[in-house]
Amino acid sequence: MWEHGVNQFLGCSCKYCRISRKGSDANQFKHHLAGRCGNVIHCSNVPPDIRNYYRRELDRIVARKKDIQRDNLRREEVARGGDVVHDINDDEDEVLQCMLDMS
Repeated sequence: MWEHGVNQFLGCSCKYCRISRKGSDANQFKHHLAGRCGNVIHCSNVPPDIRNYYRRELDRIVARKKDIQRDNLRREEVARGGDVVHDINDDEDEVLQCMLDMS
């Protein structure tokens, strides 16, 4: 990831748009390159293949977090002695997606 930016002591700077942001972490830099999430400035100069790569990576991370959350819900349900497994509906999926993007 740092081939696209410079990891500085208190933040990072993008090699494509030369923006430097203090207090940024690797996750925020991925969102910057992917052009996602409302709390970071999106890079307008990143090549499309790099942007698409980081979008897929962020989607993969979110999917993995959702799987972990579903597994935890199932385990909690089984631990309580219930046999009903609740699936997260689409509305909750969108809220979860936004919350995961912001974290």
